[in-house]
Amino acid sequence: MKKAFSKNLPFLILALFIGLLAYLINGYMSLIMMDVVDYAVEGNPDKVLNRGVIMVVVAVILLLFQSLLVIAKGFYRKKVNLDFKKRYLEGVFDKNINEFNKDNISNYVSGITNDINTLDVNYVDGIFELAISLISFAVIVVVIASVNALILGIIVLMILLISAFSYMMSMPIKNLMTERSILYAEYTGYLSEVLNAFRIVKSNDLTGRVRNNFHQHGKNLQQKSYQIDKVSTFIYAAQNASFNFLVLGVMVVSVYFTITGAITFGGIILIFSNLGLIIGPFRRAGELLPKIISSKVIFKKLEDSLLNTQSYDENIIIESIRNEVSFKNVSFGYDNGNILENVDISFVKGGKYLIT
Repeated sequence: MKKAFSKNLPFLILALFIGLLAYLINGYMSLIMMDVVDYAVEGNPDKVLNRGVIMVVVAVILLLFQSLLVIAKGFYRKKVNLDFKKRYLEGVFDKNINEFNKDNISNYVSGITNDINTLDVNYVDGIFELAISLISFAVIVVVIASVNALILGIIVLMILLISAFSYMMSMPIKNLMTERSILYAEYTGYLSEVLNAFRIVKSNDLTGRVRNNFHQHGKNLQQKSYQIDKVSTFIYAAQNASFNFLVLGVMVVSVYFTITGAITFGGIILIFSNLGLIIGPFRRAGELLPKIISSKVIFKKLEDSLLNTQSYDENIIIESIRNEVSFKNVSFGYDNGNILENVDISFVKGGKYLIT
């Protein structure tokens, strides 16, 4: 399944390149804004007007590239999802007929719906969002470094410490996500069985029993989702509290550097306005990395469902048929027993036969 993702890496790279251009333009606009503020403080209206006009033009260009980024991202996700489903269906049709008949078909239905949807949200989109966050961080690092490299180093050090704490707190979600994937398969399987046996259920007055079992499966699934949401809420609350302290620390440090004259008033405005681009990538990494890592379990589950544990030669090529095809002393069956036993039969070329 990962080959389907690797196949579409050029589309991911294209989308990220557009994102890089968008964030470079955004960084340049931040520097212009800093100049506007500094010129305003100096009381230089001509330069304020000149830089302000440039900032408006740059803002229009930025809007264009941000729109292109949204389109490129959507196209990339669409291509990966289509290839995921195509590759999975091809794998299903390559399954041995004996092993396919032994398996619960609902496992394949759950794979192409629930599991591939989870891969789209957690892995495909997760990798894009993580990469674009790192790009935005790299650009803003260069911008702030041009203002004051020391204050940048202090901010990055604080962010690294808090991000490491946030990442360790996020790890429990991995096991819960794996358990929910299994419950999704069981839920889909039970629903498929009930619908296939609808007449039997109605004829034998099993509606009450089926309803209770269905509610139990749904309850188990929702309970697991609730556990994930609950753990995520505590984790994100702790992360937000940590990042709030970080923002406070950055404000204190920036004000101190402004008082000492190390940065201008425009510089402190630049730092505050781009604080989200500095903190955001680390916050997003704390949210996205556990989801991306947990997706490995889903990849393995999908791949394992397509494996053939035994090898059968089911495709015998017959170059030509002269008069008839004959079978002598042929037996055929599945693991639970033979269907045909020591059969002798001939099929004459051009004849019509019905086998029941």
